[in-house]
Amino acid sequence: MFQIDTTDRFNSPMLEMASVTAPGGVVSWQPQSIYSLNTQDSTVFFWRCSIDSTGNDGYNWYERSFQYIDGRYGWGQAHYFQFKDDEYNSIVYDRPERDFDFSSAPHELTAFTSSNPYGDIGWRLDLVNQDFGGCWGNPAWNIAVIDPYTYEAWGTRFVDNSVDPPVVYNPDNDFGNFTPCGTFQRPRLYFHFRQNSPEEMAAMATFLTETVPDGYHILAYTWFYMDQDGMAGTPAVAALNGLGVPSFATLQDSVPYIFYVRKGFAGTFVDTIAATQTTDINLTAFAQSNGDRGSITTMEAGPALAWNALYWHDRPLSASDSTVIEVRGITSTGLEVHLGEWPDEQQEFLDLGSIADASVYPRLRIRGKFHDLAAADPRPAQMDRWQLLSAPVPECAIDPPLGLLNSLEGSFQGEEAALAVAIHNISPHDMDSLLVTAWVVNANNQRQRVWYRRNGPLAAGAVQVDTIRFNTWGFGGLNTLVVEANPVDTLTGEYDQPEQHHFNNIAQWRFDVAVDRENPLLDVTFDGVHILDGDIVSARPEIEILLNDENTVLLLDSPADTAQFKVFLTRPGRPIERVFFRDGQGNEVLQFIPADGPENEARIFYRPRFTDDGKYLLTVQAMDLSRNPSGDNDYKISFEVINRSTITEVLNYPNPFTTSTRFVFTLTGSTVPTYMKIQIMTVTGRVVREVKMHELGPLRVGRNITDFAWDGTDEFGDRLARGVYLYRVITQINGEDIEYRATDAASYFNKGFGKMYKL
Repeated sequence: MFQIDTTDRFNSPMLEMASVTAPGGVVSWQPQSIYSLNTQDSTVFFWRCSIDSTGNDGYNWYERSFQYIDGRYGWGQAHYFQFKDDEYNSIVYDRPERDFDFSSAPHELTAFTSSNPYGDIGWRLDLVNQDFGGCWGNPAWNIAVIDPYTYEAWGTRFVDNSVDPPVVYNPDNDFGNFTPCGTFQRPRLYFHFRQNSPEEMAAMATFLTETVPDGYHILAYTWFYMDQDGMAGTPAVAALNGLGVPSFATLQDSVPYIFYVRKGFAGTFVDTIAATQTTDINLTAFAQSNGDRGSITTMEAGPALAWNALYWHDRPLSASDSTVIEVRGITSTGLEVHLGEWPDEQQEFLDLGSIADASVYPRLRIRGKFHDLAAADPRPAQMDRWQLLSAPVPECAIDPPLGLLNSLEGSFQGEEAALAVAIHNISPHDMDSLLVTAWVVNANNQRQRVWYRRNGPLAAGAVQVDTIRFNTWGFGGLNTLVVEANPVDTLTGEYDQPEQHHFNNIAQWRFDVAVDRENPLLDVTFDGVHILDGDIVSARPEIEILLNDENTVLLLDSPADTAQFKVFLTRPGRPIERVFFRDGQGNEVLQFIPADGPENEARIFYRPRFTDDGKYLLTVQAMDLSRNPSGDNDYKISFEVINRSTITEVLNYPNPFTTSTRFVFTLTGSTVPTYMKIQIMTVTGRVVREVKMHELGPLRVGRNITDFAWDGTDEFGDRLARGVYLYRVITQINGEDIEYRATDAASYFNKGFGKMYKL
């Protein structure tokens, strides 16, 4: 809901309103009355907006105002209702009468002190704490001076060396007090004078008698306690007595002490003193306003690229009215500095070019100090307007509905997520190159930056779309993506470029990343075969370790992914040892073959030379990139190595058989036979079938079951009769017979011949 009117009550005949439906981001409305502004120069408009609350208790209005002056930019208050949110000290904003009046309402001043440096020592105004602490080492006076117009305390001189060149605050407020006090990184709102320093006591006397004007409020309290011996013989004693402090002869020494007085006003002095040195004390006094002076302080204006001029106009109600206009600068760190003040009777225009440097003071506040010396019914001059003309900074806002891409939702850990963020320059002023950053706050509330890019300039009214891309690895679960345009510079603490507001430069999106919780599959083969626990293998095997992961996003495709594997070997009679991918000389021991396709399969080839006969144990640990292990337990397989080339009895299986039978045997060593033949014959010795080596299929060191299956036919394919048949095996390596290795099956053979039964 939008409304615009010429009154902040939004009830005049000029009221215009509209309802706009939008998904968020930048919401715009063009009221018709704006088109006629060229005939209503200097008209002040009030406008407000709220989320539609039809059916609820009411609207939550956000209100602002503006004054239309053709060709001018800046800030101002030119309608009585625009002054309502200013700060008032001893002046009342009387809305029913539409004027400003002096107030004689008192202000509460409280000081509290202790001889314990860790105790409560400080002061407050109208229940708001103003300052604390002091300077270690010596008893001292802390003296706060409060302006009777603004009810603000004077600040000490302070040099900020953290910037280049250094900035000096309150340059004229070096009154001989102890300034290098502690590690304060700001002006202090009290002046510290050590009581055992004759120079500082003399400076305090001058400060109280000559520097502080009549009518100003003084709140003084001891830091630790009152050291009468330290102050003896110094002009500070007479200065204190002149303000109303009793003679030291009547006051107990070395105890905390507090007093309040309005200088030059009889009867305002009050004090309190502690009974013992360890007693904590406090004092509350009411600073009564005269009802003839006060101040109005505006809200902050800006930021601006340059400050050009200040115009103001007020209406004195009597010849005794006095108005002083003060300009206060506000640094980017929030420090507020007095830049100067000018009596109203001298001028109603001020050139700010040499007074307020916008690079140092991007924001300003105006303060009017009003005084009426008339004895009867004092009234302040009525402020009609004050206007700051400036070169305003631009203003951009994140405008999510204009984004084109959002792949955050439904993403799987390890996938690339993308979000197109639209940034809209909603001001009539161009922006320089636009910096955009983004970070993810993960499920553990840890923050990680994922984007930092400088884009091109953003012209007035233009929209720039920055597509943020980042990998979701490590962001499993519920996350928040936070995007910031024109962020704070980490070195200077300031925004990358000046801008009117920053709240609309930050947007966030919640997104959930699916987490890979499935275990990968681990497979281990020796010379291409899955062996049984305890099997005999080649003394020079090729061991393949394969890890198959169902996650097709987090591929095991990088040399760094070898960290997902651990291989251990236990040799005969030795402790377990780690097998690394490279040895101490940099030679490759384990060959890593990364995944290279949609099937996320990574392989390791281990080609050892086992020189010792005996039992070995291979242990493999593996996990995928989501740190899911391949199983609850490590993969372990034991095997035996016999370096001599031998062959066991060749058994046929099944035996007896009806349709076919295969041949089973075990080879040892590191080389398979170069020649092998199986002769099948009748019981009379007639050879009916010879099975050549090429028919048997591939052979390997270890346990073999031939691909060849004898179907009971002869050389010509004719089926043989049922009954008993004999067979023998001839094997050689390079023309030499292979050594026979006896097993428990030897009893089934007679002189190298075996029997098979065909049913």
